[in-house]
Amino acid sequence: MLKTFYTAYMSVFSGTTDAHKFENSLSSLRDKYLTIKCKNQFKKLVEDTDGDPIIQGQDSEARWAKTLSIKRDVNTQNAYAVSYYYNELGEDQKYHKTTITIKLMLIKINGVFKVDKIL
Repeated sequence: MLKTFYTAYMSVFSGTTDAHKFENSLSSLRDKYLTIKCKNQFKKLVEDTDGDPIIQGQDSEARWAKTLSIKRDVNTQNAYAVSYYYNELGEDQKYHKTTITIKLMLIKINGVFKVDKIL
C-alpha cells in the first residue's frame, strides 16, 4: 500500500504542469490513502514548513520512486519508515546522494490500511 501510494504521489510531480490538475491529483491520493486525522495533520505541517510532509520537500520526481524503501519499525506497532534518495548537485559541483526518510503510522479501517499519522 505504501509503495503504491508513494509511487503514484511522486509521479504526479512529473506528470503535469497544470497547477489545478496537479493539486487535485495529490488531493485525491491523500483522500484515498490518509485518514481524516492525518489529512488535518498534513494541512498543519504544510503551513508550518511550507513543504509537503509526505515527501518532506517541495517537489519530487517520478524516477525517485524507483529508489523507494519501506521498512516496518520492529519496535513500534504499525509504524513504518519510507525512504527514497536522489542525487543533488553540491557547491563543489559534484553530485551527492541525498536520502529522505519519512516515518508513518498506519491504521486499518474497514479492512483497508491508511496512513494515520506522520511522525
